[in-house]
Amino acid sequence: MTNEGASATSGREHPLGLQTLFVERSVTGKNTNRKGPLLSHEIHFQFDHTRNRAWRLHVDAATGKVLERQALDTVHLPLSTAEIAWATALIAADDELLERLRDEQRADGRAVFEHVGELDMKAIIHEPTDASDPCAHERCALIALFDQSRTVFSIEPVVHFASARIRLPESR
Repeated sequence: MTNEGASATSGREHPLGLQTLFVERSVTGKNTNRKGPLLSHEIHFQFDHTRNRAWRLHVDAATGKVLERQALDTVHLPLSTAEIAWATALIAADDELLERLRDEQRADGRAVFEHVGELDMKAIIHEPTDASDPCAHERCALIALFDQSRTVFSIEPVVHFASARIRLPESR
């Protein structure tokens, strides 16, 4: 699509930088003085888009101190709100893709959307089953698109976070 080309990072910080994807909170035991509230900790799952690395941080909830940091061998953690917004903004800015969606509506005899705001976009992490797919090793979002009649489009673009590229998977 129109966003193909050089990597979004090209040796510099990625626009998404470090994202906290989600936080798990838990209670572990009593306070050291045996009175007062139970101690709690958090597990933060993060993705660093500049370095293409995922992390798990064990954090003391009271102090915010990182107790342990562990690299994760995956790029397929759930998307953050910021990642979803970034991916859907790329879709919204791709005039060629939007025209293909309108063509699909015309071919199906549906009313054609005038503005991208009329579309509903749902983004999930794309974890392909084919190990040769680039998204098997880099963070990508699969975007499902719906029109105002809640009809899903047959076109499901994939956004590559590393390159800010949009691609259309082969026909289903």
